[in-house]
Amino acid sequence: MSFLEELVKKGVIENSQISEIKSLAEKDFQGNIEETLIESGIPEEKILEIKGEYLGVPVKHLNLQEISFDVLRYISEDSATHYNFVPIELKDGVLEVGVTDSENIQTMDALQFISNRIGIPFKVFLISRSDYKSIMESYKGMSLQVEGALKEFDQDKVDAKGVVEESLSK
Repeated sequence: MSFLEELVKKGVIENSQISEIKSLAEKDFQGNIEETLIESGIPEEKILEIKGEYLGVPVKHLNLQEISFDVLRYISEDSATHYNFVPIELKDGVLEVGVTDSENIQTMDALQFISNRIGIPFKVFLISRSDYKSIMESYKGMSLQVEGALKEFDQDKVDAKGVVEESLSK
């Protein structure tokens, strides 16, 4: 049974809509069924809940204020962007990772590689695309903080150099 058939079974869409949704997804959303469903007015949270049940993957609704910048260091922004996953929390020695597509084998392989490299096991949760996008914005915020700290550090070096040169010239 396909995910669209599962949505029919749950009464979210009609069986007669399946081919129209598939066609619209191909035409307007690069084949992305979820984007098509959301654009059609189906709430993202409903799609996420049913998809989690369908795939047997736990769903996590995120409170973005509770996500720490510290956890972002476990997965690079490039990897998060490329594979559509983000670190959520380090809990009891396990890295909780939010994914938008748990069926993507490359995504799961990349997570396994990262887990082995950092020596921390991971647990996958299905998250909404909007939560994923919000966490990706946190990476940008972290980059700006690092950039600011580096500029401050460079300025401190310049200031310290000036003080040293000044005292040497006396």
